[in-house]
Amino acid sequence: IKVYPDHLKLFLSATDNLAGLKKILYKVNEGKMYPYNSPIDIFKGGRDYKIYIKAIDKLNNESEENIEFSIN
Repeated sequence: IKVYPDHLKLFLSATDNLAGLKKILYKVNEGKMYPYNSPIDIFKGGRDYKIYIKAIDKLNNESEENIEFSIN
């Protein structure tokens, strides 16, 4: 698992060359889903994080990704 400092800011992006991107959603650990509209900077030292990301294109096709890391 990768370890980052507590001043981490997480930027998300997605592209769809054919249909175009509609929106990106994310949740931190087991929290609720939020629309992504600015860098995520809620991380605190001494904790592990699981970020679930969902990108949706204009045809409502979905792509999912999970990221895990720790903050020192």
